[in-house]
Amino acid sequence: MQPRLSTLFFTLLPVVACAHDRRAGEARDSALASPAVVSSSVAAAPLATSLVATPSTATLPLSHDSVVTWPADTGVHVGPDGRLRFPIVFAASCEGEDCETSFKGLACAAVDLRAAADTAAPVVARVARGDSVHVKRTDLHLVRPGIVVAKRPIVRASETGIDDDRTMPRADTLRIAAGDTVWLLQYEQLGWWRYWWKGRTTDGGQFWGVPADEEAFGEATHDTSRAVARSQPATESWWLLDDGKHPIGWWRADSTASLRSVYNMEHWDEHCPGRPAAGR
Repeated sequence: MQPRLSTLFFTLLPVVACAHDRRAGEARDSALASPAVVSSSVAAAPLATSLVATPSTATLPLSHDSVVTWPADTGVHVGPDGRLRFPIVFAASCEGEDCETSFKGLACAAVDLRAAADTAAPVVARVARGDSVHVKRTDLHLVRPGIVVAKRPIVRASETGIDDDRTMPRADTLRIAAGDTVWLLQYEQLGWWRYWWKGRTTDGGQFWGVPADEEAFGEATHDTSRAVARSQPATESWWLLDDGKHPIGWWRADSTASLRSVYNMEHWDEHCPGRPAAGR
């Protein structure tokens, strides 16, 4: 696969399951230059004051015909001060090589469906263990971005294709200075990321290393001499479910995989605990 057209042909993508925040560290070394993560018209600010929470989406009535409309607050939002507003909701999105945004699912445990993608929203239905569901959409909520700090100047004039190793020129050469901070928004696949830098969204291959004692999406490189990941994006994955019997509702994906993709279960020969493999 060639590098994303959003990078090569000037079209900027909108800004992006498991939470990976292994170590929150400072956004920059004290000896490095000021971070460059806000609009040019706004003075740089420390990370702690740059993360501004926004109210959750209002609870909307759900029906089998009314849930295909995207929430009004999806995508990246920048305030008058030039800072990103969090959480950021990426509609019909997910992370990683096995990403699916609409599929047939199987409940490996009973799961509660909520009226909105919010743990405070009221429960509207419960899907029983063993029931099949239609996952109409998966949304990725970015609660907190990952932090990458450049240790020395980095120039990204080209990108390597995701799966064919061909090098293609970027339309927007990135010139990242020592001390600049890059905010990681979404891991897409095969070492390809979406991130925020100098007041805009862009995407490209991984150019930073991860400390040896940390787990992370992307390439397992521990060479942190050019740039280092101080933390990983903290995300939540919310699935919009329809079992055909109850009101449609939202479920936050959990680490125990209480609800799974039937396709992935069959592909990887997985099964629910205490049940035979899917499709058998």
